[in-house]
Amino acid sequence: MIFPYVGDWLIHPAPLQLSFNYCSHKCSYCFANLNNPQRTFSTKDFQTQLKGMFSSNSLQATLLREKYPVLISNLVDPFATSNYAQAVPVIEILTNLQVPVTIQTRGGKGIEDVLKFLPSSVWYISIPMLDDDIRKRYEPAAPSIQSRLELIDNLKSLGHDVIVGINPTSPTFLPNNDAYLLIDILRNKGVHGIWMAPLHFNTKQLAVMPLRDKSMLGNDLIQEGVKSSRIIQPHVEQFMLNICKYALDKGLAVEGINHVGGNNFFDAFYNKYDKCFPNIYQFLNWCIQNKANNEPVYYQEFEDLLLPLLPKGDFNISPYMRCMNRDVDNEIRSEEGYKQSFKRLLQLSWNDRRMKRSLHESLFQYAVGIELHEDSANFSLDAQGNLIQYFNNDMFSENYFLTNTI
Repeated sequence: MIFPYVGDWLIHPAPLQLSFNYCSHKCSYCFANLNNPQRTFSTKDFQTQLKGMFSSNSLQATLLREKYPVLISNLVDPFATSNYAQAVPVIEILTNLQVPVTIQTRGGKGIEDVLKFLPSSVWYISIPMLDDDIRKRYEPAAPSIQSRLELIDNLKSLGHDVIVGINPTSPTFLPNNDAYLLIDILRNKGVHGIWMAPLHFNTKQLAVMPLRDKSMLGNDLIQEGVKSSRIIQPHVEQFMLNICKYALDKGLAVEGINHVGGNNFFDAFYNKYDKCFPNIYQFLNWCIQNKANNEPVYYQEFEDLLLPLLPKGDFNISPYMRCMNRDVDNEIRSEEGYKQSFKRLLQLSWNDRRMKRSLHESLFQYAVGIELHEDSANFSLDAQGNLIQYFNNDMFSENYFLTNTI
C-alpha cells in the first residue's frame, strides 16, 4: 500500500511512501526489520488503491492524481531478493500512470529492468561504509560497496540524480580516513549530496534483535545506538560534523546535521519533479536572501512560500500531528475534527512549540521572540496571534530571543 510519508513532514519533498516485504539484505542494524519482522506487501491492496485514485478524495488518491512523487522505499530495499519480483512491476505500473517515483536502495536485483523504462529520477544510494570487509560484517546479504559505486556511475550516465546516505553514520563503519576517501569518490562521480544520521536503537528493537546481529554489532556499537537515540553522542556528533565540513568544502550538499548557511540538499528533487512537498530549508534559504541577522520573521511569510506547494482541500492530517506530537493530535481532533487543511498543519508547525518540525526546534537559526514585563514574560505575537520568530544565520545559542523589556 501507498501511505502518506508523515515522518519527514517539512523535510522530505516526497509526500508518499511505498514499502514491500521484510528486507532480505539483513543489515544487522535495520530498524525496519526490527520494527516489523513480518512485513508483507499485498499486490491486491495495491491494485485496489490505484483503482481508487481516480475517484477517492483521500489524501493518498489526491496526491497520486496530482502526480506528487512516491518514495520507494523508506523502510525496506525494493531490490532485495525478497522484494524485487514485486517492486519492478509496481514501479512500472506507477510509471505508466505518470506517477513519479524516487528510489532508495543498496542495489540488488531488478535494477537494470527498471532503468529500461524509468524516466529521470532521484536515487538515494546507501553507502554507510567504504571497506567491503566491514560491509560483510554488518550487512551480510547486501550488495558489495563496489557494486553500489558502479550503480552510481550507471545512474548518472542515464541522467538520474544521485544522493548518498552515509547512514547510519558511525566511526566504526568508517575508520581511519575512510569517510574523507568516500566523500572524494562521491564528488568525482557527480553525486549531489550526502545524508547522515546516527545509529539508533530503542529498547523494543533490542528485545527482538537476533543474537547473531547483537554479536555482529557488539556491545559498544549497540550502546552507541541506544544512547544516540536520545541524545546524539558527542564523539558521533563530532564525527558527523567533520564529515559535513569536508563534504561542504568539496561542493556536496549535506542533510542530517545542522550547519551554518543555506541548505540546497533537496534541490535535486525540486529540479527533477514537477510537484513536491515543501521543506523548511526552502524557508531558511529565503530568509538568508531576505533577512538580516536578528530580524523578525512572520508566519505569513512562511505560509506564502510553502502553502502553494501543498494540495488544496481538507484531509485526515491526524497522522502528521500524531507523529509530531500525540498531545497536539488529541487536542486538534477533539476540538476541530480529524480533517484539516495543510494550511492548518503549517500554522501548527509554526506556532506549537511541541511540534517536532517547529522552526526553533529543527533549525538553530530561529528563536521565538520573548517580551519581558515587570512580573511576566510573553511570547511576541503578530496581529493574527502567530508567534514572531527571529532569524540569525550564525545560529542562536538559545531557543528564545529577548525582544523587549518593560
